[in-house]
Amino acid sequence: MLVQYQTWKKASVSTCTDVTPKIFELASIFLHLDVVEIMKESLYDKYVDEHGFVDFGRSGGMSQQKEAKRFLSALNKQSELQQKDCFSISEIYSLADRIGLRVPDIDTFVDNLNSVGYLLKKGPKTYQVLSSSYSRSLSSR
Repeated sequence: MLVQYQTWKKASVSTCTDVTPKIFELASIFLHLDVVEIMKESLYDKYVDEHGFVDFGRSGGMSQQKEAKRFLSALNKQSELQQKDCFSISEIYSLADRIGLRVPDIDTFVDNLNSVGYLLKKGPKTYQVLSSSYSRSLSSR
């Protein structure tokens, strides 16, 4: 899209019959300013959260993976401590708050963990931790 925009801007300048070097230079400057503005807008969309705060943690998928690893580690510890492998969604929310989980939407995050097989949805608001050593010890009995 950016390339098409640049092409359009250059074409509109080149259609003038009296294009002097100064006009061409000014048009080129405006083109670059437009590109900078577009880049600022796209960066703003990427790094500003739903509350209007700049959040550089939103920079890519790797931070989401790190958060998943950190959350699953805490959930496995919780599973060991409580000697259970099923948790209600409210317990999951509570754990996410307690560890300061940084994800845009916790429900989507939990759904993704379910989709990739770390959690198994057992009921309307209950999930089983499949990566816990507690759940593995139960299945070997």
